[in-house]
Amino acid sequence: MKSIQQRLFISLLIGLPLLWLITSSFIAWRLWHEINEMNDTQITQVVRYLMGISANDDEQSDRDNNNETEHNGKPVAKIYNLKSKALSGDLGDAEDDYMGFAIWDKEGNLLAADENGQSFSFCPISAVL
Repeated sequence: MKSIQQRLFISLLIGLPLLWLITSSFIAWRLWHEINEMNDTQITQVVRYLMGISANDDEQSDRDNNNETEHNGKPVAKIYNLKSKALSGDLGDAEDDYMGFAIWDKEGNLLAADENGQSFSFCPISAVL
């Protein structure tokens, strides 16, 4: 007959690693799910940007012909509205409220952005390195 101490030790020796394995597996599964959801959101966002930009090609060529691309010697930023009916659709679990894009030139002038990207600040590459 085994003592209580031995039974407790064997139970803990088997139970704790098993509990750790189950907990780690669950956390890994949730992390994988969140990463996939974030990737889906980014892919959806890029597609919406491309659709929005291609839909605005005609408007942009008209503006270029009218020389409205510069104001006081600086390029005018193109702000894309990607929440239009043509670009909206079933996004599933994707959420683009916290993501955006912004493109600047070397001097820090905003060239293109979406609604969320308008508030991004310019950070030159030399400051990052």
